[in-house]
Amino acid sequence: MKKYNFRYYFHNYRFSSLFLKNFLTILLVLYLPLSLTCLGISLYLQNAWFSELASAAHDSVASVQEVVDTVQTNVSGACINTASDPSVSSFVLTKKWDFPSYDIVQNIQNIIRSLTISCGEYIDSIYIYSTNNDYLLSNTQSSTLASFYDQDWLPFCEEQAKSLSQWTWGRTAMTREGQAVSYISTASVVPYSLTRGTDGYVVVNMSSDWLAQLVKQRGSAPLEEFFIVDRTGLVLYSFDPKQLGSAFEKATGYPLSQTENAQMLTGDDSQTLWLTCSSSTQNGWRYIAVNSLEEYDRSVSFLQRIIWLVLFLLFLLAIGVSYFVSRKVFLPIQKIIKMMDDPKAFYDQNSETNARGGYNELRYITASFLQTITKTEQAQQELIQYITRLKETQTALLQAQINPHFLYNTLQTINFMAISLTRSDNQVSKAIGMLSSMFSQMMQVDSNTIPIRQELDYCRSYLDLELLRHGGEFEVEWRIDETLLDFFTVKLTLQPILENAIKYDLDNSGEKGRVRISLSKAENAIVFCVEDNGKSKDDAWIVQMNESLKEISPLIGRHIGVQNVHQRILLVFGSGYGLSFSRSELGGIGVTIRLPDTQSETEQKTLTPSKDSPPSPSG
Repeated sequence: MKKYNFRYYFHNYRFSSLFLKNFLTILLVLYLPLSLTCLGISLYLQNAWFSELASAAHDSVASVQEVVDTVQTNVSGACINTASDPSVSSFVLTKKWDFPSYDIVQNIQNIIRSLTISCGEYIDSIYIYSTNNDYLLSNTQSSTLASFYDQDWLPFCEEQAKSLSQWTWGRTAMTREGQAVSYISTASVVPYSLTRGTDGYVVVNMSSDWLAQLVKQRGSAPLEEFFIVDRTGLVLYSFDPKQLGSAFEKATGYPLSQTENAQMLTGDDSQTLWLTCSSSTQNGWRYIAVNSLEEYDRSVSFLQRIIWLVLFLLFLLAIGVSYFVSRKVFLPIQKIIKMMDDPKAFYDQNSETNARGGYNELRYITASFLQTITKTEQAQQELIQYITRLKETQTALLQAQINPHFLYNTLQTINFMAISLTRSDNQVSKAIGMLSSMFSQMMQVDSNTIPIRQELDYCRSYLDLELLRHGGEFEVEWRIDETLLDFFTVKLTLQPILENAIKYDLDNSGEKGRVRISLSKAENAIVFCVEDNGKSKDDAWIVQMNESLKEISPLIGRHIGVQNVHQRILLVFGSGYGLSFSRSELGGIGVTIRLPDTQSETEQKTLTPSKDSPPSPSG
């Protein structure tokens, strides 16, 4: 076979359609699930990384909080104890120019030295100041306040002493060597009491260097900022000394009300930040860590590039697999298309190759297709024969219509002759008139259905003829609902039933016959009931007749029997309607005819099978 290149396949519309279907199938079955899987893995890894980062940040902040809360409790207790010491109280109450005794000063120095030794890791300095003598004792220098190197704390203490006995704040101070240093300072009034005395102050300065070292050791990297904020929102500690003592929101731009829960923020340089907060239950301080998510963003970006690369490679793989599969599938299809143009020639041409290659799929399809074509040709021949016979039947039916017209015209002539003989109507002319009326209705072939009124008129003419023929051997009872006369029924529905009742039941009964004809409406249906008092049929016959109605019988015959009527009702109105046999109240046979309650031609046409519908099994 001729070798085709890549361009040929894509220019062939059949192959293009096949390729597109296979490609879409691979996308839906493989590519889309794999893409969703990759996306799910990416989201899972991102959440896992982020959860790990958030958990580490929270643990580090909680660890710093635990240590600082413990230290601050110690500092606060040391400050109160010092302020409550009698030596300290005596010192601050000493008036100016009344220098305190040596023992008092020595005791105070021992207290300061003891605190700086035991808490020297985090306490940098201790101040004990008397407002009465303006003298300050410290572990670094003892002098008047005017000569002391750190004086900025006093105005803040004087302001806080108006309402508090102890307070803590963050500040920047100068050391003895003139260097700037950051403190978290805790101060108490002396003597310490709730009366807010102002004779002096004890100030304990916690070293920010120690705090910075603690945050560095226990903080989670990469840590951008770390804050300790008091209950009033003032900054106690920050990497930036300029922010100490300032309102947190004003100094940082971060909303303090939203720091209770961890959240993601965007910094001034568009850097993504993760803010973690832990609140102390002891003093109401908030420990706030701000971590950079730059490394996390780089990891997520790298993961996304990997996933996009994988998806792109999978897309190229889907195209390649679609082309390969489509080409493999298209080659047999191409052979089948060639085979359909001339199946026999193709089969003969490839018979030798198929014999060597075994009974493959293509050979099986070819043989099946040839068999189908053979059957189709046979069916076409049979159809031609059926059409020919149908035309012959139509011709015969057209010829047969001549006889009823001839009989009808002849009966009219005989009727006029009978009237002319007696100069008036007589029994002969009446019988001829009734028979002529029946022929007139039988020749109306423009519709399968007629109003019930016409069907009853036809049956009355028929029964009058039968009464005339039998000489009054039976009587007829009519129970007709006059409101149902305009409903439709199939033509010649009732007369064959009446004919069977008179011919097969009443003639053999041995007594005067009775025929009852009733018309009523029940359950959205029109019901005819024909009953007689004949005794010639038993219950087994009734069961047999009901079973025979379930079978399909031919509609064309010399006589229009009960099964014929039943089949015509089914063909016109559909299932659910037709005939049924039962035992009559008169003692004989009862035949029930069930019809739909159609009162117009439009309704009747909706129930009648269309002309384009396939014929029934009976013909």
